[in-house]
Amino acid sequence: MAQIIDVKSISDALYDVSIQPFLHLHPTLGAIIKKDCEPGDVFYKDAILKRASKYGCAVVLKEVSNLQEAVAAVQAMKKDYNITSIISLSHFDDVEDRVISDLIPMRHDVDTSSSMALGHMITNTTPIFYRQAPCTVAAVYRILMGTTRSLNGVRVGVVGRSLRVGLPLNGVLIKAGATVTCYNSHSALDDLKYQDVVVTATGRPEQFGGDLFSPGQTVIDVGVSENDEGKWCGDIKYDEVSEAIGDEGKITPIRGGVGLMTTTVLFSKIFINKASIVGEYDESKSIV
Repeated sequence: MAQIIDVKSISDALYDVSIQPFLHLHPTLGAIIKKDCEPGDVFYKDAILKRASKYGCAVVLKEVSNLQEAVAAVQAMKKDYNITSIISLSHFDDVEDRVISDLIPMRHDVDTSSSMALGHMITNTTPIFYRQAPCTVAAVYRILMGTTRSLNGVRVGVVGRSLRVGLPLNGVLIKAGATVTCYNSHSALDDLKYQDVVVTATGRPEQFGGDLFSPGQTVIDVGVSENDEGKWCGDIKYDEVSEAIGDEGKITPIRGGVGLMTTTVLFSKIFINKASIVGEYDESKSIV
């Protein structure tokens, strides 16, 4: 069976340098979520509320039913001087997502969802370019850097092309020196087993079996879903894939994996946002 990646240690290291020094600032996050959202959105919301309570971060959470309510909620949050970060936790549709995301000013956009923020991420040439990526993308990057140390020449297969994960992740990995293949719903997956690293980000429960993988690979499962039995799972059939990549392979855990790291990245951005506003953070000196 594969080695389970110790995501908690990687998460704790980020907490030590990007959150703990700024706990005294007590920032406020504005968040919107659909009333009929996916189970994964509820999972993320609950994780955020739990972590916010632990860190002393206030959360203004608005449940919305449609685009009009979402727009009104974001507009109100932009006018609230206590709110220094804003995030949308739900997918509406591609057009509505763009409308909502593009209402969020860059200074508030902790999940790099707006067109402007995504553009700045692609053109960022600093050593901390990944910090401008969406939270899940930055989480995957930090997990990989915590396990491989260098991505130069590493072959990475990214399954999924969403604006939240797949597409920006491709950009971040290419900047880091990896050789990236992007797979989508129309792609043949036969050559997935020849990649050094596979990142699955489709959100479809247990879609990928062990037959697509080979010994020694590193597998990062981004998906959070409920399977037919009502249990939390990822995009992969975990036991099958773990066996397929073998003792030399590495894999993220189902619980305490990419989701844990994503939440830590989110709060690092929230606290750094507030620290920047009050003059306690100098990005030019940052190494994280």
